[in-house]
Amino acid sequence: MRNAAPSSFAHSRQGLLLLHAVLSILDKLSPENANAHEEKHNQQRWVIEEYIEHHFTDDSGLDGLAEELFLSTRQTRKLVRKFMGEDYKSIIIRRRMELAEIYLQDGDKTFEEIAWLVGYRSYSGFQLCFKRHFGMSPSQFRERKTD
Repeated sequence: MRNAAPSSFAHSRQGLLLLHAVLSILDKLSPENANAHEEKHNQQRWVIEEYIEHHFTDDSGLDGLAEELFLSTRQTRKLVRKFMGEDYKSIIIRRRMELAEIYLQDGDKTFEEIAWLVGYRSYSGFQLCFKRHFGMSPSQFRERKTD
């Protein structure tokens, strides 16, 4: 029979690890940390929204946004989906198509000019994307809106 005194749970390695984990969780749940965490998310969301608003017509892409956030492209992709509810590419296409719709309704620009203004470097790429988005070509869309 062993005569060694039983070690208490608090002094065992497992007990210390568990205590550290519990304290870490409690620290994260404290109101100060929750507010700081929420503030960080609000700032990141603002950066994402502003970046998209100012860069959806250029070729900066997700890599440019990742640089702004000081995150990897993978982390940025996840953050965009979390905050915006859709992936980066879908957001960019939707914003470009919304702008193209405005230009087409105005009727004073050529299709090639519109393609360039909304971020496409070729009319064929713009036309293909437009048709997928609206179910008709830009010329059909313009004709329908003028009727």
